[in-house]
Amino acid sequence: MRLMTIPEASRILEMDTQRLRRGVHAGRYAHYEIDGRILVDVDELAAAIEAEKRTISIEEAAELTGLTKTMIRRGARGGWLPCEKIGKAYRFTPARLLEALEGRKKD
Repeated sequence: MRLMTIPEASRILEMDTQRLRRGVHAGRYAHYEIDGRILVDVDELAAAIEAEKRTISIEEAAELTGLTKTMIRRGARGGWLPCEKIGKAYRFTPARLLEALEGRKKD
C-alpha cells in the first residue's frame, strides 16, 4: 500500500489531477481520509484505472450487440445485463455482456 495525495498520485500515474479528483469524489476510485486529507493507494488506483480501460460504455455496448442504448440501459438497471456502475456511468465487460445475451436467446 502506497498512500499519496491526489496531486502526487496524478504525477506518478501521469493523469490529469482534476480527472483523478473528480473520480475520487464521484466514488469511482477508493480513497482514505486521514487528518482531513484525501489519500489514494497508488497501486490500487492503477489497477482500477486499468480495469476501466478494459470495459466499454453504453454506446460501445449498443454498437457491439446491435441493441439500442435504451435497451442496454434497461438491461443494466434491471440486472439482466452484468455491469459495473462507476459514478453515474455503466461499464460493461464485452465477454460477460455477450455471454448474458447468449443466455437469454430463445431457440
